[in-house]
Amino acid sequence: MTIWEQLTCPTCGSNGVEIIDGLLCCKYCKSKHTLQEKISEEEVIALNNATTDRQRWAFDEAFEKYELLLQKYPDNEMANWGALLCDFGFTYEKDPFEDKLVPTCHRLNTSSILQSPYYGKLNREHKERADKLEKLRLAILEESKRIQPYDVFICYKKTEEGNEKERTKEFRWALEIYNMLKYELGLRVFFSEESLEGHSSGWEPHIYAALRSAKLMYIVTSSIEHVNATWVKNEWKRYAKYVHDGEEKQIQVVYEGFDVAQLPMELRKYQAIDRDKRGWDKKVKKVAEEIFIDPLEEERKKKEREEEARRAQDEARQKEREQQAAMQAIQDQLAALQAAQATQTVEVGSTKADKYCVKCGMGLGKNVQFCPECGGNSFAPKSYKYCNQCGETAQLTQAYCSKCRNSTFVWTKEEYVLTVERRDFDITDTGILTKYKGKLAAVKIPERVKGIAPRAFSGCNWVTSVVIPNNVIFIGDGAFSNCSGLTSITLSNYTPKLPDELFYGCKNLRSVHIPEIVSSIGNKAFFGCSALTGFEIPNRVKVIGEEAFHNCISMQSVKFGAGLEKICKSAFAHSGLTSVTLPNGIKTIETSAFANCESLESTVIPQSVTSIGEGAFENCKNLTNVSISNGVKTIETSAFANCKSLESIVIPQSVTSIEESAFENCN
Repeated sequence: MTIWEQLTCPTCGSNGVEIIDGLLCCKYCKSKHTLQEKISEEEVIALNNATTDRQRWAFDEAFEKYELLLQKYPDNEMANWGALLCDFGFTYEKDPFEDKLVPTCHRLNTSSILQSPYYGKLNREHKERADKLEKLRLAILEESKRIQPYDVFICYKKTEEGNEKERTKEFRWALEIYNMLKYELGLRVFFSEESLEGHSSGWEPHIYAALRSAKLMYIVTSSIEHVNATWVKNEWKRYAKYVHDGEEKQIQVVYEGFDVAQLPMELRKYQAIDRDKRGWDKKVKKVAEEIFIDPLEEERKKKEREEEARRAQDEARQKEREQQAAMQAIQDQLAALQAAQATQTVEVGSTKADKYCVKCGMGLGKNVQFCPECGGNSFAPKSYKYCNQCGETAQLTQAYCSKCRNSTFVWTKEEYVLTVERRDFDITDTGILTKYKGKLAAVKIPERVKGIAPRAFSGCNWVTSVVIPNNVIFIGDGAFSNCSGLTSITLSNYTPKLPDELFYGCKNLRSVHIPEIVSSIGNKAFFGCSALTGFEIPNRVKVIGEEAFHNCISMQSVKFGAGLEKICKSAFAHSGLTSVTLPNGIKTIETSAFANCESLESTVIPQSVTSIGEGAFENCKNLTNVSISNGVKTIETSAFANCKSLESIVIPQSVTSIEESAFENCN
C-alpha cells in the first residue's frame, strides 16, 4: 500500500481510496482528487485525524488540526480544502433519493467562500467544487432571510448517546423553559423539537436565522459531556462568537449535577443557574423579563408620564380660563332643568321608564339630564344592578350586596361576566388560558378559550369542579396537576389527547368525562388519583402512558376500549383493581403494568398479546385466576412473581420462552 492509499477520502472520510491514472479515487463516493507531488506520513496522519473530526461535524476541532498542519505545510492541497470545508461548515452526505453524495451546510457563514484565503491555494478541481458550495451558501442565506426572527434560542442535547429514542433530562428541562417563555411571557422561542418540525431537510437556514436573531441563549446541560457534544457545542460556539464580536446578545447556562467550574473556558464568564436550587425557574424567567419585557414596560410608562404631564398642563390652562363661566352655566342649567322636567319623570318600576337614577332609583325619561327628585346625574339602564363579586341582583339604592356584602356593582349581566373573566383568568389574545387566579370552587372556563397552557390550574387546591367549553382543542401537560380538592371535571369534546400529568396528584378526583375523540392517555395522567373508583377507556384510545393510573388505590374496575393496543410501564401499578379483562387487539403489556395490585383476583389475557412484560403482575398477592390465551409467546422476568394466591395456571402451547423467575414465590 502506498502512502497515498493510507489517506481517508477528503470528501466522505471513508478508507476505500485507490490510485487510478494518477488520481486519488474513492470507491464509495466516487470522488476524484488530484495528488500533490509528494506527501509525508506525518501529513497523512494529521489529515486523517482532521477529516474524521469534520465528518462527525466537530468543525472547530478539525479546523485547528488543519491549521496546525498548514503552519508546517502551507501548500498541502488536502489541508487547504479541509480547512475551507470546516470554516464554512460543509460535509458531504448521502442523498436519500440518489446513489451519490451531496454537500450539506451545518453552520452558515456570511462571508464569501471565494474570498477565503484557503480558496486561493486550491487547484482547479477543488475550486470548481468550492464554486458550487458558494452557490449553495448564497441560496441558504437567502432562505434564512424569509424566516421570522426569534427572541430566545434554547441549546440542549436531545437524545442520549447511542440511543436516539431515549430523551435526555435536558430535553425535559428545555421543554419546561420553552413553555414558560412562550405561554407566560409570549416570546418567540427556538426549541428544536418544535421549531424544526416539518423541516427534516434544510435545518440550517432555521438554525442560522434563530442564532442571528435571538437576543438570549439558554444552554441547558446535566453534564460536561453533553455541553461538549458535537451538535450542542456547534450551536453555542457560533452564538458565543456573535457575543464576542460585540453583538447585543446574552448567554445563560442552566445546569445540574456538576461543578460549574468544569464548564468550557468560553462559558465560565457567563451567569450560570443551578437547576438543583429552589427558585431556578424564577431566575430563568427574570433574565428573559429583564431583556424583553421590562424595556417595553419602561418605554410604555415613560410615554404615559409624558402624555400625562402634557395633558395636565393643557387641563390646567383650560380650567383657569373657563372655571368661573362653567360653574355659572351649570347652576343655571340645573335650575332650568329641575323646573322643566318634572312632567318627564315616571314612577319607579314603570315600564315607561327609559333609565333610572342611581342615587334614588326614580324612573326617568330618556331626555332627562338631572333627576328632579334628588338632583342626581348618574343613571342605570335598569331599576336594579349586579354584584361585581357574586352576580346577585340588588336595588339601585343598596350600598351592599345582600348575599356577599360586596360594595361594588355593575349595571348589566355582560359587564359582570367580563369582570369575572378578567379577575379570575389570564387569557392571551389568541385564546390561550395561561393561569387561573380566581378563588371560586366551581369553575366554568370562558367560551372564548381555545387552549389551556401547561400547569394553568396546577396547585389550585380550592377548586372542586371544572367545566371546559367544547371549543378547547389543546390542553398542556400538568394543566390540573396537584389540584387536591378537584372532585369532577368535564373535558371538551374536541380534546384529542390527555397530556402527561394532566390530573397528577388530584387525590379527590372522582368523576371525569373523557370524550370519545381521545386517542391516547399521557404519562402519569391520573397518577395518585386515589379517590377514582372506576374508569371507562374510550374506544379510540390506543396507548395508555407510563404510570397513567399509578396509585389509584380506590379504582376497582376499568373498562378498556376496543382500540387499545399498548399499556405502558407501571400504568396501573399500585391500583385497587379487582379484575382485568383486556380487549382482543391489545399487543403490548409493558414492564410492571399491573404490579402491586394487591386486590387483583383475576385477569384475562387475549391471544393478540404476544409477550407479558417484566414484572407485569408482580406482587399481586390475591391473584388466583389467570387466563392466558393461545398467542402469548414470551413470559418475561418476574411477570407473576410473588403472586402467592395463584393456585394454578395453564400455559398455552404458543409460549416458547418463560424466564426462570416468571413465577417465583408462587404457591
